[in-house]
Amino acid sequence: MSPHTVSAQFRFYPTDNNGLTAEMTSPTRSLIMIFPPLTDAEEDSVQLGAFLDLVGENVRPALMAEGKLTFWSDLSRLYASRGVPFQIWYDGRIVGEGRVNDIVEDG
Repeated sequence: MSPHTVSAQFRFYPTDNNGLTAEMTSPTRSLIMIFPPLTDAEEDSVQLGAFLDLVGENVRPALMAEGKLTFWSDLSRLYASRGVPFQIWYDGRIVGEGRVNDIVEDG
């Protein structure tokens, strides 16, 4: 197992719209990214843990930013590819969304 890092765009929802309730330092320890199924035959989305790094900016409610995601699961190479949208899950709910821009590093 080796890390898979992608660049991505992020949009975190405002607190009053089910978003984060407080600012988080970046890079984060871990967030869950939820990716759609790869094919129509798959019914369920896939949840993959990742470290989020906004490169000098903290994660906060109502934020739109670009940064990097580093996944530790080999499955991320299949799901976290250029142009794929995802949802951001934290503390039992969806707190934002994003889209993969490009592959940065495939260790």
